[in-house]
Amino acid sequence: MPSGETGRPVADAPANIIRDTVSASAEANLIQDQIAAHREIAYRLQTAAIFEKGKILLDQKIQAQVQKEQVVISLRSTDESKNTEICINAKLAKQSSELKFTIPPTNANIKPALNVTLQKLVAQAFAAQDLLLNDISNPALSDYSRRYLGQLVRISWLAPDIIGAIMDGTQPVDLTGRKLTRANAIPLDWPSQRKLLGFA
Repeated sequence: MPSGETGRPVADAPANIIRDTVSASAEANLIQDQIAAHREIAYRLQTAAIFEKGKILLDQKIQAQVQKEQVVISLRSTDESKNTEICINAKLAKQSSELKFTIPPTNANIKPALNVTLQKLVAQAFAAQDLLLNDISNPALSDYSRRYLGQLVRISWLAPDIIGAIMDGTQPVDLTGRKLTRANAIPLDWPSQRKLLGFA
């Protein structure tokens, strides 16, 4: 499993806690410096490359334990007086040919994971709709067969909330591009679509 699959949630979740933590025993003149330092660490945890995030996590003595359906992240307070644990619901799911560690969108501490493949399919679906219904050509579709264009067009019929979830990265963890394009009979009614694709 790629290290980024666990590195992203492990880095994102503690960032908010680190940013907002100040030692209770600190003198007033040191509190401002402590706040600034913590905000810098939190910002770096959320924006740095994955290898740099790993170094920050080691420096801050943040530990992660991957369990069957969750990741438990432990971090110590600045004065090392207490240990804070964050539990993130997660599961392993097969996406394309890889096993990915996926985070459901209900975890408030975690930024959604955008699925570029699904987003590209949505864009291509609306381009295919323009081509087939309005004869508006798109060079990105020039190599596709009529049959595949028909598969793409069905994606453009998805409910607006499903399209929105895909674009926001909050779709169900097991919704993949393959599952979406191979769904032979996407229903036209939105409640049935939600049920078929795991939104209901």
